[in-house]
Amino acid sequence: MKPTTKKSTSITPHLTVRDVAQAAKFYETALGFTTKLLLPGGPEGKIMHAEITHGSSSLMLGPESVARGIKAPITAGTTPPVSLYLNVEDVDSVHAQAVKSGAIELLPPSDQFFGARTSIVCDLDGHQWMLAEHRTEVSENAMTKKLTAARLGAKGQAAEPAAKAHLGPIRRPQRV
Repeated sequence: MKPTTKKSTSITPHLTVRDVAQAAKFYETALGFTTKLLLPGGPEGKIMHAEITHGSSSLMLGPESVARGIKAPITAGTTPPVSLYLNVEDVDSVHAQAVKSGAIELLPPSDQFFGARTSIVCDLDGHQWMLAEHRTEVSENAMTKKLTAARLGAKGQAAEPAAKAHLGPIRRPQRV
C-alpha cells in the first residue's frame, strides 16, 4: 500500500491498539473505514503504524507499549475517557456489521432527542464508538424541551436515576 501524501486532519485521533494490522482490518470491515497507510517496522515484523480514513476524517493507530505504560483500554482494564462519534448513512446496518465483526453492543440503535438515530459499540481494543445517523434538524429549544420531558418522566416528576440518562446505562465490556 502506498503512503498517502495528504496531510491528516487538523485534529487526528491516535488510538492505541493491541495489533495495528488487525485493528485496521476490523475498522474497514466493521465500520467502513479505508486503510491509507500500513507502516511496517514493529516488533516481530508487525505493523507499527496505520492511517485509516472515513469520509474526510483520519484516524491513526499505534501499538501498545506496555513498557512505556501505553495500553489499549481493554489491556488497561479501563473505560476510555474519550469516545468516538461516527456519522454513518444507516446506523442499523453499520451497527449490525460492527457486532457481526466482533464489536460489543453497549446500546442498540435508537432515536434520540437531538434528531439522530444512534447506537454505541465497543471495538476489539475497548474503544467506544457512538454510531450516528442524522435524521432531522432539531432546534436547541426543542432539544431542551425533549430532554427536560424525558428527565421528568410521564408524571412531570423527576425520573429514577437510571432513567435520567437519555441513552440508558452503558455496560462496560468484558473480554477474555
